[in-house]
This record gives sequence, C-alpha cells and structure tokens, in this order.
Amino acid sequence: RYLHATLQKAHLQRAAIYKAFKKEVMSETEANEMEENIRHDLELAGFYGHENARKAAVQMNPYSKMCNQMVKTMFENYNKNMSLL
Repeated sequence: RYLHATLQKAHLQRAAIYKAFKKEVMSETEANEMEENIRHDLELAGFYGHENARKAAVQMNPYSKMCNQMVKTMFENYNKNMSLL
C-alpha cells in the first residue's frame, strides 16, 4: 500500500518535471519524445492508483485526442445544421 503511494508520487513528479522541461526542448522530435515520456509516467501513476493521472494519460493518448476532435467537429456540425432549421 505504501509502495503504491510512493510509486504514484514518483511517476507523477517525473511527469511534472518532463512537462516543465518540454518547453525548453528544441526539436519537434524531442518534444514528441518528451510528451510520450509524460504520458507513460502518468499511465504508471494511474496504474498505481492515482485516478487524476490516469485520466490525464487518457487525454494525452493520440487516439483519444483524434477521437475527441472528431466528436467535437461532429457536434459543431450538428449544432450548425440544427440552427438552420
């Protein structure tokens, strides 16, 4: 139980450090790698029981981002078409 709490905090802190340094990264490749590291640490913190970290990792997932964008576009188009009726 204490080990899980320690691992949650460790991965969450490392994700926060990566996120802080992501702004300093020069190339797009390095930025993408840093974002993947952040997502991985958030997934691990979520695995060890940190619910907010798990949710943040899901939001950072590239497939989730794409799906969210498609749903957002769909609702925008729906609302636009409904206002024309």
